Amino acid sequence: MLVNVAKGIKRAAAIDLDGILLDGMPYHIAAWKKVFEPYRIKLDTHLLYYWEGIKGREVVDRICTIFDLEITSAERDRIAVEKTRIYRSIFKPTPINGALEFLQALARRNCRMAIVTGTLRSSAVETLAKLGMPGSVDFIVSADLDIPGKPDPAPFQAAAARLNVSKDCCLAVDNAPAGIESAQQAGLPCVAVATYLPRKDLKAADLVLGSVKELAEWVDKESELSDGEGKWQLAPMKAMNHV
Repeated sequence: MLVNVAKGIKRAAAIDLDGILLDGMPYHIAAWKKVFEPYRIKLDTHLLYYWEGIKGREVVDRICTIFDLEITSAERDRIAVEKTRIYRSIFKPTPINGALEFLQALARRNCRMAIVTGTLRSSAVETLAKLGMPGSVDFIVSADLDIPGKPDPAPFQAAAARLNVSKDCCLAVDNAPAGIESAQQAGLPCVAVATYLPRKDLKAADLVLGSVKELAEWVDKESELSDGEGKWQLAPMKAMNHV
């Protein structure tokens, strides 16, 4: 279990769960396809990855719109609940390569950390516990909070408020367009990681990295240059190596 150092905090990070810490999206994709099988539609895998971070009930609405499915609101609620049940039944918690190193790099610099996820709090807590990560996280902004989900700025706004640092000292880390939009509308510097989507789909972020392992290395390098204080310096590794 990681332990976050409480004193001397000058920076923070608001971190997406799936695709940054957890390799869970393939199970979400499988669950979405399974729950819509009775409707005989073929869901586009890339589109589901593109929608990562969006609340499940909204994903149901988007799918119904695309395929002109005339389904009642109650039935849409049932689909969203059933999708979560299927996901939990098949899910095997696996950390993303480099996730623990990333959290350790933040902890060494006394960064407070929040999880900003489109999943339910109970699922996030359970997953973090299984991965041995709960001690590193100060709190969780989850889908069951009574606020709009990504791409609305509310999730990252809530994280920044609770982390209690200035916005330019609160780094948002995500791997999907909805999360990037949410972070930027909230006024946070945003690093995106091309975990599941190509870099071109993430180009709206302030900095795009190729993997979470590279992200961990970037945090260490950035902290050396900035002394771990002030606003995050969002320069690529290549540029940092020439400083």
